[in-house]
Amino acid sequence: MTTLLAEILNGEPLNERETEILAGAANGETAAQTGARLFLSPETVKSYRKRVIAKLGARNGTHAVALALRSGLLR
Repeated sequence: MTTLLAEILNGEPLNERETEILAGAANGETAAQTGARLFLSPETVKSYRKRVIAKLGARNGTHAVALALRSGLLR
């Protein structure tokens, strides 16, 4: 993730698709598994994950899941 992307997206709310992608990560799904479930390519899922990380101001995917759980974005 680039620093510029993080600066642009940090603090923006997650949209429905981004929340679905994040929920898949929280459930331990790989990008391929999430993609198959949502009819997306694994590369598209990875792009969504990068946006989620940037929007949440997280350091990585694991941190994004932890932040989402703490803030109530995910149950």
